[in-house]
Amino acid sequence: MRQIFIPMHSVVDVITNSSTVIYVSAHGSSVKLMKEFINTLLKATGSDKTSDDLFEFSTAVNFDKWSDRMEYHFEEELPEGFEKLDYDGQAKVLREMYNASVEAGTTEDIFEDDYIQKDLVMQVKGDDKLTFNMVEQVEAMFEIEEDYNG
Repeated sequence: MRQIFIPMHSVVDVITNSSTVIYVSAHGSSVKLMKEFINTLLKATGSDKTSDDLFEFSTAVNFDKWSDRMEYHFEEELPEGFEKLDYDGQAKVLREMYNASVEAGTTEDIFEDDYIQKDLVMQVKGDDKLTFNMVEQVEAMFEIEEDYNG
């Protein structure tokens, strides 16, 4: 099954000699709003399907985006041979370590001063044309380019 991560973003606006940072992260309300949005699109096109027919929704840390930061925070605990694993293997290990850390209640200590954002995740259920078109539209709407000037 295909997974789509809808990226949330941070915006930095420089004001005089200081900066303001707005942190954006997906929450339960993000899931509700995306479902309502997709349901509206489906209804407008005359479909009798709902967002729940096409997708499963959740929020999650996008480990692809955060793997370098996670590796840095867990570097003292990484298992032997970690560096020899392929990218997917490393992401799996980091995900397991992160989840264990959350369950143990130590994640806040590990990321004490850092901002770890969650993205909206849409798990694709089907491979029909309607689902494919909806995926294309949602991905196009949330394409974000990042630029760093510093």
